[in-house]
Amino acid sequence: MTRTHHVLSEAELQGFRDVQRLAYRCAETIAAEIVPGMTEREVAGRMKDFLLSEGADDCFHQPFAWFGDRTAFRGFIGFKHLGGFNPAFYPSNRKLEENMPFILDCAPTRGAYTADIGYCGVVGENRALDKLMDDLMEYRFLIVDLVRQRKTMAEVSQAVDRLCEKHGYEPRHK
Repeated sequence: MTRTHHVLSEAELQGFRDVQRLAYRCAETIAAEIVPGMTEREVAGRMKDFLLSEGADDCFHQPFAWFGDRTAFRGFIGFKHLGGFNPAFYPSNRKLEENMPFILDCAPTRGAYTADIGYCGVVGENRALDKLMDDLMEYRFLIVDLVRQRKTMAEVSQAVDRLCEKHGYEPRHK
């Protein structure tokens, strides 16, 4: 099978850059507003309101927020009898506590362009998250290097899984 690659124009690249900036601006703005006692649903709703008020036409998926142990995505695998759907994946009434990590995920669409980002943080301090963030640079370099080598997504995923194992992490995105 021969792979073909569409080379994006500068205007197309700018469209993707703009919507990605919107996604990160949303995550950073909402993260700065998060306080203990807020629920995942409340935070996800604020993200959606922000995106729509800032020019998103729609979302590839609804914004998500996960707090504490839910950031590990244990038990979030889709149920076959529900067509891959798992209600545990969606924002819950879990309330954020001091020093609890969080993940914000949004995928705004504007015109023909979509970006899908994840953003993590903590209100307070969390040593486990600090270590993860320190390790993250190694993953970023690995992924970019493998993509530049034109490795398949399966090869990239397998390499990331091996690095997770080296660091003692359990990969969640399969």
